[in-house]
Amino acid sequence: MKTTKILIIIIALAGIFATACDELLGDLLKFNSEWFSVEFTIEPSDEVGDLVFSTEEFEANLDSVLDANGVDRENIASAKLSDAKISILTDGCNFDPVESVELLIETPGLGSTRIAWLDSIPDGVTMIELELNMDDLQAYLLETQFKVTAAGTLSEKVDKTVELVADIRWIIRGDLTP
Repeated sequence: MKTTKILIIIIALAGIFATACDELLGDLLKFNSEWFSVEFTIEPSDEVGDLVFSTEEFEANLDSVLDANGVDRENIASAKLSDAKISILTDGCNFDPVESVELLIETPGLGSTRIAWLDSIPDGVTMIELELNMDDLQAYLLETQFKVTAAGTLSEKVDKTVELVADIRWIIRGDLTP
């Protein structure tokens, strides 16, 4: 009877330690990517309403980030957004004419999905932090090319060119098994 209790305790402790080790190793293979920047422009416009500000095509180049963290492309378990912000680069401008903004990612095989957005922008600000799509978006990052589109809704006319930059950072989790 005493031996059975000791055996049950040993098995239970082994299970707890095994689970804790997997979580710890999973956290060791979790890292942030470098900041990925997309510059775009809001051109002068007499129109208000929904507009596409810019669509940029990019070559996916995760290899240097993955190599630095000891993870192969085949071992990426997930890729989710960790941060997304947009800053105005043009002096004297702010987000007042912009009612809402969104960033979308697109590939020919996967289509388009909204990755970050802000539906209500405070007055007078020159930098906004966006709400994030928390889905696993690794399939987009594993493509060789993808497009990022910046779109939004103007609530008033824009009388001069406004330069902006969207900065995006991913949190990537590697898998232990190939």
